[in-house]
Amino acid sequence: YIRIISDDFLSTYSTNYQIEITTAEGKAVNIFASDEILYDSEAVFSGIKFGDSVTISGYWLDETTLCPRVINNKIVGNEFYSVYSDLFDSTNYAAQRGEITQLYFPKRASGELYKSNMAWRILRGEVESTFIRGDYQLYKLDDTQTGIVNYMIRKTYTPYDVIAIVSIPQNNDVDVYISNYMQFAIILGAVAIVIFSLILSRLISKPLTRINDSARRIAELDFSLKIPVTSKDELGLLATYLNTLAVELESTLTDLNTANNELKVKLWHQKELEDMRKQFIADVSHEVKTPLGIIQGYAERVVMQLIEAKDNKDYVIDCASIIIEEAKKMNSLINNMNELSRLESPAYQLIKTHFELRELVIDMLEAFDVFLDEKNYTINRDFDELKCYILGDQAKIEQVIVNFLSNVIRYTPTDGIVNITIAHRKSKIYFSI
Repeated sequence: YIRIISDDFLSTYSTNYQIEITTAEGKAVNIFASDEILYDSEAVFSGIKFGDSVTISGYWLDETTLCPRVINNKIVGNEFYSVYSDLFDSTNYAAQRGEITQLYFPKRASGELYKSNMAWRILRGEVESTFIRGDYQLYKLDDTQTGIVNYMIRKTYTPYDVIAIVSIPQNNDVDVYISNYMQFAIILGAVAIVIFSLILSRLISKPLTRINDSARRIAELDFSLKIPVTSKDELGLLATYLNTLAVELESTLTDLNTANNELKVKLWHQKELEDMRKQFIADVSHEVKTPLGIIQGYAERVVMQLIEAKDNKDYVIDCASIIIEEAKKMNSLINNMNELSRLESPAYQLIKTHFELRELVIDMLEAFDVFLDEKNYTINRDFDELKCYILGDQAKIEQVIVNFLSNVIRYTPTDGIVNITIAHRKSKIYFSI
């Protein structure tokens, strides 16, 4: 039994050669073909092909194996039979005809290896072993024509010998193989490095791009972009910190905007109060000068009448009445100044109640009828048909209406037209005069 490792170091063959024919009766006959038979009759065996019809005569080795002597009327194996003729019994000689259904001549390292019959040379003792260890023997044969080094390992099992043959190219061919493999390995490695670099750069650059976009938006006070955190490394921690910073900055800016708006409202109210104070002081200065002048003039007249001791009782009473009236006006101005001080006080609170605005305006118009009739005003009332209930400090609203009507009397010329409107607009009530 001989096992041969082919020159590609991959394929193995468990037999030297295999030829099988199938007879007309369907019987499969295995044709025994040793190296020596093939060597002696190479031309005959090279001429047969798979599917050919052949007639083979030879000796039965068992019920299904025939050792060939004649193939298609051509004698084969002369040298083999001259050596081993005593092993065959002429009574086992037979002829078989059939179609070749299996044909296998294994690929060898070279033609010289095919013809040298190395295995048989080893078995016949024609080659000395170069190394022996126990039952194993190592043989080395060089094929000078092809540059092939053939190593053979022989293991003896009673009554069989097992020989393994390995054919290895010389250094030049090995260098070519190694060079080809190295070129392939270099190209494959370069492609792998490029692919790995692209993947790695994408894995690194994508989070950095997101972080850069988020930082840019934060600089523009846009906190809507949140960076997805997909890892726990330095980039993941940086993304987490930026997200936290964005949330904190957004909350802080919201609080600052709220406080800023409140401050603006307070400043606006302070400015409004300051303007009111300035206007009030100017009005008070103007209003106080008139009653003071009147009081001073009538007081002087009273004093003169008393000095002259004339019987002008009625005249003195009229002067005293005018003085009292002007004193009341000054007292009213002082009360208004006190009211302004209370309005500016944080502790001041409005007394809010629900009341109907139209009724309040009508009552105030009736109170001012005398003054309005004196100037012969035309009063146009455009009141909403729906009742106008509001929530507020009724006394303060009444004072506002009184101020409006006082300004009408003060600044509207005689025979003028006064338009008073009360109307619903959405959820609010508007009053104009």
